[in-house]
Amino acid sequence: MRGSYIEILYAEIKMDNLFSPKQIGFCVGAIISDIPMVDKIDISAISTGDIIKIDGENVEIIKK
Repeated sequence: MRGSYIEILYAEIKMDNLFSPKQIGFCVGAIISDIPMVDKIDISAISTGDIIKIDGENVEIIKK
């Protein structure tokens, strides 16, 4: 099942020319490795060393 998902993801990204081949490889590697990813988080309030808790759409920033 993963193979077909990765092929679809790769084809969609490639058609839109949104990402470089290295970025596509990174995404595919994360999918294969089951590494969780998040998207569209406002990072302006996050500083180095902060702890971030993500639960669904809820994002909690714990300041260092």
